[in-house]
Amino acid sequence: MNEKAPAEVPSARKRGRPKGSTAGAAKTMILKAASKEFAHVGYEAASLRSVARRAGVDPALVHHYFKDKSDLFVQSMHIPINPGRIIAEAASAPLDQMGEALTRALLDTWRKPAFRTAATAMARGG
Repeated sequence: MNEKAPAEVPSARKRGRPKGSTAGAAKTMILKAASKEFAHVGYEAASLRSVARRAGVDPALVHHYFKDKSDLFVQSMHIPINPGRIIAEAASAPLDQMGEALTRALLDTWRKPAFRTAATAMARGG
């Protein structure tokens, strides 16, 4: 019998980084996409899949770099403050001034543009 070998079918691109990108570039793309996604739809509505879709990568790649959505959120938002330190400073005020100290700390923090993006994303998710 004269059987022909089956024609090779071009395979789909394997999972992983986008063609031509490096590990650092792929992670940066994901972080930028996540920042936009969280700011646009909020924390609760965003998903690792929606971030992957926005970044143009496979969702498995997002899981490769980030353990979960909260890890991705913290890294993508670059929150420039330590909430524990701010609260501790405000809580050190005398009891009758604590409300004012907490309010002042919140307003001072809100005025920082880098924090405002993260706070807006968190507020939209709530």
